[in-house]
Amino acid sequence: MFQLVNNGGAAVHIEDVKAMNNGFAGIGASGTGVTIRNADAPNNPDAGLEIFRTNGYDDQLTDITLDGQVTLNNNVYNGLSAGFGVVGTLKVSGNLVTNLNTYDGLFFLSGDTTAVSVVLGDGSSSGKSGKTSSSGSITSCNNGQTVIGFDIRNFGSSTFEGTDYTCTNTEGTGDLPVCTPCYPDYCVSTSEDNGARNLMPGDEYEMMDTDTSVHDI
Repeated sequence: MFQLVNNGGAAVHIEDVKAMNNGFAGIGASGTGVTIRNADAPNNPDAGLEIFRTNGYDDQLTDITLDGQVTLNNNVYNGLSAGFGVVGTLKVSGNLVTNLNTYDGLFFLSGDTTAVSVVLGDGSSSGKSGKTSSSGSITSCNNGQTVIGFDIRNFGSSTFEGTDYTCTNTEGTGDLPVCTPCYPDYCVSTSEDNGARNLMPGDEYEMMDTDTSVHDI
């Protein structure tokens, strides 16, 4: 899905979709006026959601809103990636969940030309999240279990606004949010399609032993 700044300002809505087992990313978004609402993008060979700048558009900006429940779990690389040269705003007015990805839950590429402002609670939320006001949250847990990966990794000039972040491991030379830890109070929930159950209090310690492989519990 492409939305470029020079196309007259039309809006694009991706709503109530499941994008899995694709050849690259589950969902690709570029440009302004893009809203992704109630989307599930698991089990893709790259990222669940790839935000990128289209070659040849030097003045291209990003303005993408994630609303309702957006779940980007169990992807081979990252849950959400912002590529080289992406500049603009990622608004999260719903619940963004990026759990159990092989590398990073959220990854912002290196280089001064990558500068995404992640803003929680920008605009009113609607849909399956059950939110009725502009709150917004990001939960990113249990990423990088089998390789060196992180829940949130920022090597660019991206920034994070808002307070409702849940994550444990962060890394990067750029700005990083202050997170509520995933353990011990947060119970990770994965998609029913992955054959996993919800973790209950106490179960998290099964996933914190010296074996770094992903447990099938």
